[in-house]
This record gives sequence, C-alpha cells and structure tokens, in this order.
Amino acid sequence: IRYSVLDVRAELVSIDVDDADVLSAFRAETIGERMFGWNAEVACHVNSEQETLVFVRREAFNTNADAPKGYTANPAADRDIWTFGVAFFPVSNVVFKADVENWEDGTDAALTRYNVGVGFRF
Repeated sequence: IRYSVLDVRAELVSIDVDDADVLSAFRAETIGERMFGWNAEVACHVNSEQETLVFVRREAFNTNADAPKGYTANPAADRDIWTFGVAFFPVSNVVFKADVENWEDGTDAALTRYNVGVGFRF
C-alpha cells in the first residue's frame, strides 16, 4: 500500500508439512510439522527525481513451530530479523540496493549480514 511518500507491506505465512516425522527421520534432524512466519516493511521515498527509498523490515519465522511426535523443536529454527536499507533507481528499471540485517535466533545466537545488489526489471 502506498500513502504519500510511504510504502507499507506485510505478510503472514503458516505451512503444514505432511509426514514431517518421515522427513525428520530421513534428514536426521527435526523438520517442523508447522512452519510459521511474518514480515512487515515500511519504505520512504526520499528523492523523486531519481527515486531513492530507505526502508526497514521486521521479520520473524520458525521452521520448527510444531515438531513431529518424537522430535524436539530446534530453538535455532526460531529466527528474528531486522533489516535496514536503501534502494536507488537511477532509471525506472534498474535498482542498486544495500542493506544490513541483524539476525537472532531462539538460542540467542546473533549474526549481522551486509548485502549489496543490483536488479534489472524488464
């Protein structure tokens, strides 16, 4: 949804996995019977001549939301991410992006990622 200079979007996902116990036995690790996640993002258009956006995204997902009988959910599969970034469109179908992601999981392990990219829309 766009309102004035702001873009706002969000999504919610829940997935049920049939035979997660069979998959878990095959992989020798817990595959969740239910996986759940969501994200929300706000972007602000800061330059209208050569479109530039700054954005923040919050997301959380757990690929072991429900573990199959006989298996234990892995707390590392419960992730929480904040992303801060910028996107610059020198022309309407080309974008240069850079962002920083701050990850944390259910074990309190943390990770910071730095991403840069170029995209072309045709």
